[in-house]
Amino acid sequence: MRLNAIRLVEGDLKQIIRLPHIALQMNRLGALFLFLAAVLLTCSRQPSDDYVAKIGKRTICPSEYRLRFEFTPHVENASSGGDNKISFLALLIGEKLLAEEAERRGKARDKKYSAQIRQMEKEALVEALFYEKIAPSVQVTQQEIDDAFAKSQTDLVLQLWNFKDEEKAKEFLGRAMACDSISQTNSRRSASLTQPESIKVAWGKSDPSLEEIAYDLQLGEFSEAIEAAGQYRIVRLLEKVPAADANETTIEQRRANISDILRARKESAAIEHMLDEIMRNKTMRVAHEIFDQVATALETALQGSEPTLHTLPDSSGSLLRENQVQRIRKDLAELMDKPFARFDDGSFWTVGDFIERLAVGPYRLPTASAPYFRKALRLTLKKAVELENLAAEAERQGLKNSAYVREQVQMWSDALLAQSLLHKIAETIEVSESDLRDYYRTNTSKFWTPEMVNLCRLTLATESMARSLLKRIEAGESMEVLARQYSLRAGSETVSCETGLITLGSLGNARPYIENAGVGEVIGPVKIKANSFVLLKVLERRQPGTPPFETVKEEIYRTVKIEKTSQAYDGTLTELMGKASIHIDHTVLDSMVLSSSGSVVYKGHFPGRMIAPVVYPFGQLRGFGESMSRSTRRSTSKSTITSKSRN
Repeated sequence: MRLNAIRLVEGDLKQIIRLPHIALQMNRLGALFLFLAAVLLTCSRQPSDDYVAKIGKRTICPSEYRLRFEFTPHVENASSGGDNKISFLALLIGEKLLAEEAERRGKARDKKYSAQIRQMEKEALVEALFYEKIAPSVQVTQQEIDDAFAKSQTDLVLQLWNFKDEEKAKEFLGRAMACDSISQTNSRRSASLTQPESIKVAWGKSDPSLEEIAYDLQLGEFSEAIEAAGQYRIVRLLEKVPAADANETTIEQRRANISDILRARKESAAIEHMLDEIMRNKTMRVAHEIFDQVATALETALQGSEPTLHTLPDSSGSLLRENQVQRIRKDLAELMDKPFARFDDGSFWTVGDFIERLAVGPYRLPTASAPYFRKALRLTLKKAVELENLAAEAERQGLKNSAYVREQVQMWSDALLAQSLLHKIAETIEVSESDLRDYYRTNTSKFWTPEMVNLCRLTLATESMARSLLKRIEAGESMEVLARQYSLRAGSETVSCETGLITLGSLGNARPYIENAGVGEVIGPVKIKANSFVLLKVLERRQPGTPPFETVKEEIYRTVKIEKTSQAYDGTLTELMGKASIHIDHTVLDSMVLSSSGSVVYKGHFPGRMIAPVVYPFGQLRGFGESMSRSTRRSTSKSTITSKSRN
């Protein structure tokens, strides 16, 4: 049974939640997910001694190198030339060196790191379950492709009604069916029915459950209530029109795309069916009172988060930040060891367990001010339980030792260990007052600023309108108020007319009018382009020169902190290089044909989770960069890094 909300009842442990289908959105993975699976399986299919580099007891195999190279934003050159590949390898070597050192210092025993790795392993297990057990079993028949191709030739124009619960949807449908036919007048129908919205549906680009029903409707026919994301929809077919993209690709390409869509949908249905079987008759109990306390603490910690346009936690909101997690733990300190969710096998999650899952898991929450926050939190709780059960099933099927899971865990483990050591180093950096004053004294020219002005700007379409408003301003009316009423600048009705401090050089043809204007003086109208005239009021003038030390102290602190931290990173890595045993297989590296996205790529099925960890730009560290540049060249001379080539 699919439920889309948790019903909270008063009293201890009286709430029973039946767990719904997983919302992993497997149908959105597409070719990307299958590509990742293929890439990460490559390593296990290659000879056991195949590697790009070995750093101590850590290995960079071709699959990890490809994944990190092609999905990292730190590769400035998108080509796969030899120099670029070597430069990027140096970054990975730096990360592995730090991971080795972090492990030596006992960082692998940290609670936060342990929680992160447990979570990454669970996610990898679910992915392995998908591509090793589910995807291979899915078949798409020729008849299914033919049927879908016929549907794809037509787009549907529908009327759509949305309802919060099934009862209201059925009540509406009864009234709709009481109307005689499609030929009834709009006045009679609109008088008795809720007004709908009009939508256009193209096969393969809409919700599969909607498409399945809509494409079977006759003209004028109403559908039954369609459940989706906790709501109910009813549609009515108005018109069938030729598909908008019918001629954009060849028939062969369209059929191939249709096959991919059908496969993805079958895979999604297969994993939902598996979850149904896993979760059959399983329940959990959450007391209303403790849920309310946890929700309140989360709302308090999330105050001030960016707003979101969506209502579901798997497509919106923001992952919890470290300072928010600390705030939540502080507010719930007395409850952290209390049972939060009890399961029918006798096990339970404490409040601390649930907060930990929110802290490290791929779960998004809307802003605290959103009216649906608590519903989103209930859905998040369900998703967390579903993911745990799928991961447990994957482990039961022996996937914990699969190449994919091992590769994912090792890759993320090394990245997280390296990050933890970098954070630890950064925490030790101290910046004194004398450091700040020395920097200010030796870098005075960096802080020099030209003359700047802050203006109130009122933009108008005609010169006559500008002159009319200028007279009103000269008569004593507020230019700021008139700007909110009349200015053509976007958002002027709610945003201040102030430009903020800007240089005279940025004023364009208005500069001659402003150069000698005093504070409080209104200039204009000035024609800045066709059909655009401005009135300008000087609110502030700042003379050229070097600002006082106290004015730029915070900026200097950030700069000096970064410089000293980078020097500490550089020293640590250079020292580790001197003690490490590193081997590079140029034969393997040279044989790899690569491309780069040049940006961070996120997984659609695990919100906020990157496909691969971002690599720190260690090449910008002078000492380490120069050392790696010298050492990674092909050479027969003995060095810390030894290169290996097989004939």
